[in-house]
Amino acid sequence: MGAAAIFSHCASPHLALRFNPFGWSAWGPFPFQTSRALHYLVYFFLGMGIGAYGLERGFLACDGKLRRRWWLWCVASLVAFALGIGVGIAAMTVHLGSRAWEIAGDSAFVLSSAASSFAFMALFTRFAGKHPRILGSRNGNAYGIYLVHYAFVSWVQQGLLKLELPAIVMGPMVFVSAALLSWGTVALIRRIPLGRLTRHGA
Repeated sequence: MGAAAIFSHCASPHLALRFNPFGWSAWGPFPFQTSRALHYLVYFFLGMGIGAYGLERGFLACDGKLRRRWWLWCVASLVAFALGIGVGIAAMTVHLGSRAWEIAGDSAFVLSSAASSFAFMALFTRFAGKHPRILGSRNGNAYGIYLVHYAFVSWVQQGLLKLELPAIVMGPMVFVSAALLSWGTVALIRRIPLGRLTRHGA
């Protein structure tokens, strides 16, 4: 995972400089940030590789270093997030137009993404245990939710723009709506004959 994070760290700022970090593209009804396309792709295939290798082995093992150092990764993710916010704001305000600050801001974003990914994996590895039945359903549909959630996040955001709500209100509304819509969609798909094929290994 470290190698993938480094690759993403090198590629994402380059794409941000080429396409503008605020530029968007669309493929049919699916909009995405052009500069982050490779960043998303790296993490997608990284997740597939980890799953294929086996969650019970490697650094995700129950007795692995990631689990034992969960608190360290949580602290690191908060520090990296604060750094990313600070550098990003500076790049867009005080140092607007500076290529060096653009690269620093894009690099800080990738660093924060990698640190947060490690932190969440460490938390789930450390505190994973018995869960209610409804969470068992979520776990069985998790991969499908990951595949379809982006469309719902984009569509719900677009739908709520006309309401002109403050970000602190819109954020939770988008999160809850997209999560429920994604979860429900995947659960329905898995009830049809073709969708049941995805139950293997769930």
